[in-house]
Amino acid sequence: RFASSLDPHNITYHLNAAYWLMSPDIGRPDEARKVLYEARDRNPESYPVYLGLCQLATKTGDKSLAMRSCDAALALWPKGRLDDDTELQTKLNKRELLSKRSLLREMANDKAGAIADLKGVLEEFPDNGANDVAAITNRLAGIESGLETPATAEERWKVLTKEEYHHVCEEAAAEEGGTHL
Repeated sequence: RFASSLDPHNITYHLNAAYWLMSPDIGRPDEARKVLYEARDRNPESYPVYLGLCQLATKTGDKSLAMRSCDAALALWPKGRLDDDTELQTKLNKRELLSKRSLLREMANDKAGAIADLKGVLEEFPDNGANDVAAITNRLAGIESGLETPATAEERWKVLTKEEYHHVCEEAAAEEGGTHL
């Protein structure tokens, strides 16, 4: 909190705070949302803030906020990317946003939108390995044929709400053989 008040335009401070607030150890997604809204208000042109809101909304099951956050992040992408983000990380963030929005669109029975987002993933990562390309291509075919339904998308969404996000601080702690708070 102290760091973000000293440098309100350093989005990393807000994202780290939100991550830890929504972690199972602290379990305060309400406070994480406040931190991310503050970051958004201070940095409205930065797509990573909206990505953070999308991740929070996914974790808490708030489909409406997740969709609005995906839309906003993708409209801004790659504006406001973090200083230490590589080009690959920025593209991976776009992939996450497109994948989540595709799922949200599937649940809303917006087949055309879901297909467009999945095709966007393939365009962004055409050489991402045969298994990944095949999985996306199969999902596209399933949506087009009607085998993938809003109900199957809902099952995928439930998995995402339980999924824990890996954080860069955890990676550094593991490399050093300890934990960071």
